[in-house]
Amino acid sequence: MLRGINLARWTARILATGLLLFVMVFVVAEGLPRPSSLTTREQLMFGGLFAMLLGTLVGWKREAWGGILMVAGFLFLCVVDNLATRSFRGGVWVAFAPFGLTGLLYLLVARAAQISPAPTSQEPGG
Repeated sequence: MLRGINLARWTARILATGLLLFVMVFVVAEGLPRPSSLTTREQLMFGGLFAMLLGTLVGWKREAWGGILMVAGFLFLCVVDNLATRSFRGGVWVAFAPFGLTGLLYLLVARAAQISPAPTSQEPGG
């Protein structure tokens, strides 16, 4: 069981790092827009993106908090997009689904680690 948890933990970490690097490529290439030039919808969506990116980093040490940030940011993006477009066809939820799925994997790891028995030391005197 512990081996499976560690495999899932490292899978989530690698996926999160890949997602963070993917976004950073765009930030370096294009730069960040001035917040005053964005519409209210775009500003709200940047908030959701920031939460997801923060979750990729937080998840390295605190899987549950990282997962919560990533899933909450993803859901927030979906709600803002749905309210703005009045449609749930394609769009934002498809493009950002890897963030939501990685967040769910972080949450799964946190829950599995919580219910898994703590490893015991097999060394004498430990």
